[in-house]
Amino acid sequence: MEHTEKRNPSRPSQGLDYAARLPPNTRTSKLAVVALAASILACPQLFVFLGKRFDHFARIDSLRLRLAAMSVATALATVALLRIRLSRGTLLGAGMASAGLAISLLWWLLMALILLMFMSWDGPG
Repeated sequence: MEHTEKRNPSRPSQGLDYAARLPPNTRTSKLAVVALAASILACPQLFVFLGKRFDHFARIDSLRLRLAAMSVATALATVALLRIRLSRGTLLGAGMASAGLAISLLWWLLMALILLMFMSWDGPG
C-alpha cells in the first residue's frame, strides 16, 4: 500500500523553527570563550596546588588572588552574556558564557561554604 500525501497548493510549506538561518555575519563571542576558560581556571584549589608546586605562587596572598580570579571570571561571563544578548543574533556563545557564569558562581559558593566552616570551627580540643 502506497501512502500518497495530498498537498494543498494554495498553502505554502512552513519552515522548521529550529532550522532557521542565522544572520550572515554571525560569529562566536571571544569574550564568552575567555569567560569560560577564566571560570575554569579560577578554581580556588588550583591556587593551592600552584602554591605547593611553584615558590613564587606561595609568596602571593592566595586568598586575595583567589577572590580576584573569581571576580574576573564572574565579570567576564556577565559582560559576555550582556554583549551576546544585545548583539541581536550576530554573536553566538550564550551557552559558553552561561556555563562560565555558573562555574564561577559555583566557586563563590564553595568559598563561602569553606569560610563559614572555618569561622564556626573552634579548633582542636
